Amino acid sequence: GGLMAFMFVMAVCFLMRPRSIVPWRMFSMIGAMMFILAVTGISIDINGGKDRTISFSQVVENVSSILGSSKATGLDATKEWRKNWWNDIIGYTVHGPYFWGGKGFGINLADDDGYQVEADASLRSPHSIHFSMLARGGVPMAFLWALLLFTWGFGIAWGHLTAKRRGELRWASVFLFIGCYWAAFLINASFDVFLEGPMGGIWFWTVYGVGIACLYLYKNQPRALQY
Repeated sequence: GGLMAFMFVMAVCFLMRPRSIVPWRMFSMIGAMMFILAVTGISIDINGGKDRTISFSQVVENVSSILGSSKATGLDATKEWRKNWWNDIIGYTVHGPYFWGGKGFGINLADDDGYQVEADASLRSPHSIHFSMLARGGVPMAFLWALLLFTWGFGIAWGHLTAKRRGELRWASVFLFIGCYWAAFLINASFDVFLEGPMGGIWFWTVYGVGIACLYLYKNQPRALQY
């Protein structure tokens, strides 16, 4: 999830400013770091011996697991584990008895669905905020969640395009920055338990609120960024 979020933001930066030196410098730095990792074979354990390291092979496996299957059994196992759990959630909500109300926001879904992988039962939600909403609130909650995301995203996109068309580049840049920040959070939250905790949830909703404030200011005080 983190890798996909980073790749998305980098792609947006490049597409918006393909002639700028900044994204090319980033690509050069990433290429240089990958070359150093490949040549030196450095491997730094970052997950307490759970087969996750900072190394050239780990990056290759991560990219491979996104595009298809990976030779790393751990990555493919977690992918299949997620897919199986998400399919079960669709089964008992969209096609099952929890269509309207879900299982509720107090229950430990990992325990109840049979996908608990932590000895202390600390895992509570599926590794996707979207499926968490679906499982806990049913199809109506998933619909409201999608509507909430679409409305905000549409507003920020409108603000960016309108400001760009009017030549108000400062506002256009602000909306683009906020939109990319929000999208990166959302991409990561689509594959991990991220927004359910304070480290992701607080900042995601902060960006959400800042986006609404910027839309209000742009509509009522468009000259605010001229000073």
